[in-house]
Amino acid sequence: MLRAGTRRSAKVFTKTIYPLECIAVNMVYGFVMVQSRTGMEQEVWKKLRKLSGVTEVHPLFGEYDFLLRVTSDDPDGMARMIVNDIRTIEGVLATKTLLAASFGPEPL
Repeated sequence: MLRAGTRRSAKVFTKTIYPLECIAVNMVYGFVMVQSRTGMEQEVWKKLRKLSGVTEVHPLFGEYDFLLRVTSDDPDGMARMIVNDIRTIEGVLATKTLLAASFGPEPL
């Protein structure tokens, strides 16, 4: 039974989740879908969780094995993180990146 003020949630492997209103306006955030080598999912998951800039790691079933929520100070920093940190993890086969959109001074 749930008590007032509590809620049940799906078990998700996350690091700190920052509410959107706490993210600076000039901060870039997005989502990275990661494909990993069969049998290496758990090792890849452990390494992805430790990366700075990766705020959430969601294991998936399907074409991609993980969905990451990532943040960076600028687009170049995000590109460096994806190319130098995520793609170099042993067992990562491919990534697909989706940048979050904004329609004004506030992030969505």
